[in-house]
Amino acid sequence: MIDRSPCGTGTCAVMTSLWAKGKLDIGERFVHEGILGTSFIGCLEKEVSLKATQCYLTNSEKDSENNEDSQEKKRKKVEELPSTSTSTSPSTSTSCMYSEGEEIRAVIPTISGQAWITQHCQIVIDPSDPFQEGYTVGDIWAS
Repeated sequence: MIDRSPCGTGTCAVMTSLWAKGKLDIGERFVHEGILGTSFIGCLEKEVSLKATQCYLTNSEKDSENNEDSQEKKRKKVEELPSTSTSTSPSTSTSCMYSEGEEIRAVIPTISGQAWITQHCQIVIDPSDPFQEGYTVGDIWAS
């Protein structure tokens, strides 16, 4: 599915990623243009600090657990973690990005733009679908 507009969620995600890479500053105007030339205007208003309320598993850990009882395994894994463990140190053996109580840097965005509802749909995932986690395709607009 391709959206005709960049959308607010996508614009927030792009701005946050750019900020995390040091390529977008707080207060800097960001124009996110869609495939039809429509645009959303965004700005990261301020940086905030949050506290992790649970262990967030890393992507590699999530990817390695693709069976029916993965949620139960994740829950048990989080319960078994010592409360003082962190994943920011290379010497740690846990697979958490953030441990409970650890500070997380975040940003508060604002977005302006215009979009219209173009459809209502229901997405279903068949348990036997080999692409339940999604897939990626190459850039079909590359010159």
